[in-house]
Amino acid sequence: MNYKLVSSKQVIAKVFRDLKPDNDSFVADALEWIGEGLEFIGVYSGLEQTFEDVTMVNFRAALPCDLHLISRVEYEGKSLRHGSNVQAHALYKDASAITNPYASDIVYTAFVTDPNGGNNATFQQITSVNSSDDFYVLNPGVVSTSFETGTVRIHYMAIPLDDNNFPMVPDNATAKEALGWYILRQMIMGGYKHPIFSWEVAHTFWESYCGKAQNDLMFPNPDKLENFRDMWVNLIPDVDAYKSFDI
Repeated sequence: MNYKLVSSKQVIAKVFRDLKPDNDSFVADALEWIGEGLEFIGVYSGLEQTFEDVTMVNFRAALPCDLHLISRVEYEGKSLRHGSNVQAHALYKDASAITNPYASDIVYTAFVTDPNGGNNATFQQITSVNSSDDFYVLNPGVVSTSFETGTVRIHYMAIPLDDNNFPMVPDNATAKEALGWYILRQMIMGGYKHPIFSWEVAHTFWESYCGKAQNDLMFPNPDKLENFRDMWVNLIPDVDAYKSFDI
């Protein structure tokens, strides 16, 4: 579990302190390598939840530049569904040719037992959701919607930056150790010769600490464990959680 972030300057300082490279020419490249290393670790506890309002023009708008993972797209206070229509790429050309895949109501049912006892268990309707006619689709760098103009709010996970626009990293000893070895691995691959460590050694340490960092960062805290226990024991899912922004 991760609670805090620190500047990637700490990782670069750690490389200087522990591995003692003979020059600082790697620093600029290290910023990119740290981003790569975080993606390889693949745990989102080092990302921050944020949002950005974008204005749709001709059915499309550019995605936020710091976007890493979209949580949902909001329009007029409601979640937009992600469209699956293969014709959606033609939205800005001929929106009338697009068939809305979510035009009908969505009905949720559940297997319900007889409250008066007995064995008369049946499937019963528990809620009916009037589906919106609107939806969105994603193309590289662009979000497209079924409406031509308007403002949508994109909720997403972003890579946080410090005051000098250096990427922030999890304040976790194992993660910082993994990133330090990844930097050395990349330096040696580019021609740097360390007096002690070879590429094979750096690669082995990186792989080892990468797996340990994944486990450290994903391990839930007591609150998350309790929440998982309640969900598993009760097995009563909140079927409307997504539309009400509860998840």
